[in-house]
Amino acid sequence: MIDPRNFGDIKKIRWSRASRTDKKVHALLNYFSCKLHVEEGKTLDDYKNLLNEITSDDMHIFSLQETGRHFDARCQASYREYDYYIPTFLLQNQIELDFTTTGDEQKLMPNGYALPRPREDYHPSDECKKRLYEYRMPEEDKERLQMLFKKFEGTNTFHNYTRDCTYKDATAKRYMIELRTTQFSVHNGIEFCRVYLKGQSFLYN
Repeated sequence: MIDPRNFGDIKKIRWSRASRTDKKVHALLNYFSCKLHVEEGKTLDDYKNLLNEITSDDMHIFSLQETGRHFDARCQASYREYDYYIPTFLLQNQIELDFTTTGDEQKLMPNGYALPRPREDYHPSDECKKRLYEYRMPEEDKERLQMLFKKFEGTNTFHNYTRDCTYKDATAKRYMIELRTTQFSVHNGIEFCRVYLKGQSFLYN
């Protein structure tokens, strides 16, 4: 569907995506726009089916749609949505953690100070794991959490949540449409909170 003269140059096909993800975060659904050729006698559904045949099993094209000549998925998106799943024990007012250590004996510097152990040497103790698995957020804390999320709705300055940005920068102001906790559920013995965010745009990180 790409003209051979434009193949290999994403600028020539005006490639754009509605949003991007940070490191170690994955998009369940995304929108892309680009300039393609549709052969006479073929429909967009024909191309959608062809694409789904040749892509990997963990990728699926839901639909293709014709747009205006200068459509840009990133610039013309109305909003973005994010869902995050957070273990509720991380949202406790006070959380007591104790660890056991493994690995080689802790190394000492010439002055007698102990070098910090690498992170992989630390493991939650069995008692600690038991407390985390057993934790269930009280109803009053769930209501309080929802109330706190509501404070972020509307236009606010989010300079504290990104880098290289101060409260004076106009780009730090973002419009959040909706923030809420949508459900609490238990997976593998741990209670998770599902957090839903809907915003016009988001800052880096």
